[in-house]
Amino acid sequence: MMLRLKAVQSAGLFDPKYFLYYEEVDLLRALARLGWQTWHVEDARLIHLGGAATGLQHRQERRRLPAYWYHSWQYYMRKNHGRAYALIASVLWIVGATINLGIARLRGKVPAAPLNLVSDLWFFAMRPLFGLKAGKRD
Repeated sequence: MMLRLKAVQSAGLFDPKYFLYYEEVDLLRALARLGWQTWHVEDARLIHLGGAATGLQHRQERRRLPAYWYHSWQYYMRKNHGRAYALIASVLWIVGATINLGIARLRGKVPAAPLNLVSDLWFFAMRPLFGLKAGKRD
C-alpha cells in the first residue's frame, strides 16, 4: 500500500488505539470520507502471508485468534458503524460460525471459524459493547 503523506496527515495518521488488524481499513475509510481516492493496480500480483508475523497464518488446524484481534475488530466496528451495528454483526457472526461448525462436522471437514470464536467474541468484543470490561483469556 502506498499513501500520499498529505492524505495520511489530513486523516490524522493511523489511529493509535489499534495494536494490529483493521488499522489500515480504518485509515482508508477516513481518507474516503475526506474525499481522497483509492486506486488499485489491477495487473499487480503479490503474495500476502496474512498472519505470518503473528503466527496466525492459515493452517489446516483451527487456531484461536489473539485477544487483540477481537479488540481491534470491535473498535473498528463501533467507531465506523456504531454500537448497535457491532452487536448485530457479532450475533450474526456467531450464528454463521455455528452453522459452519455443524456443516463442517457433517462433511468431516475442519470448520472455518477460529477456535473458541463464540467465547472469545463475547469476552473480548461484545462485553465492551455492553459497557463491561473485556474478559481475560483462560
